[in-house]
Amino acid sequence: MKLTHELLMQYRTPAGLWRKVQLEALGLGWPPEKGWIKRVVGMELTEEQFNQFTGKRPEQQDLF
Repeated sequence: MKLTHELLMQYRTPAGLWRKVQLEALGLGWPPEKGWIKRVVGMELTEEQFNQFTGKRPEQQDLF
């Protein structure tokens, strides 16, 4: 699945940010470096990365 800007924005927290675990799914460190959004938009996500980013992994239920 290709990561789009819309998908990235859809999974922000109510405060408009992202959780550390989400950014780790995209291969980013914490805190993310300036310009990270432009670098990740368009990248191909594995199913595992997508599930971690969206919180669809069972062990993440308490994080989202």
